[in-house]
Amino acid sequence: MFKGSDPMLSQPYNQGPLLSGPFLAVVFMAAFFIIGPLSTGAIAKPETGKPAPGFSLPDLFGTHSQVNVQSLSGKIILIDFWASWCPPCRKSLPELGRLKTRYPDLKIIAVSIDEDKKKALDFLKKPDSNILFLHDVKRVVAEQFDLGGMPSAYLIDRKGILRNRFDGYGETDMLKIEKEIKKLLEEKP
Repeated sequence: MFKGSDPMLSQPYNQGPLLSGPFLAVVFMAAFFIIGPLSTGAIAKPETGKPAPGFSLPDLFGTHSQVNVQSLSGKIILIDFWASWCPPCRKSLPELGRLKTRYPDLKIIAVSIDEDKKKALDFLKKPDSNILFLHDVKRVVAEQFDLGGMPSAYLIDRKGILRNRFDGYGETDMLKIEKEIKKLLEEKP
């Protein structure tokens, strides 16, 4: 120790209850769990049997400036999230058009999460006019729905309740989706 120096400065750094490693770890963990979620704007993830998230997005083709999903209340809605880089989306989007043909009362909304609008438009080439195509460039709505794969589809009943979610797409998935649509159409409004 140097002459005339403060005795507290000569103690090793890790001694003392306020600056000990375990104490600091507890403080940082508490700050992360208490303050962290509040500062990130954590969004409650949708659950089946609960109201589906409401949203408003621009039309991919510019036909409508914004489409508000709440304006479709009273209808059965299938919301499908897709992207140009998603190979299964090439198969699922045409199937959705065929579903709409078989069930005209069904409202189908296909939400592109592509950052580049041109890529989404090029991917569609010949879009189905029975489907409402929207663009979620910032992926805000995709985050609200907590996508589990690509594509991801969500079936909403006439009361705005999320009834089913379908993550990914395979050969039998459209049969499952159609079965659930039939159930909802049979329910009294």
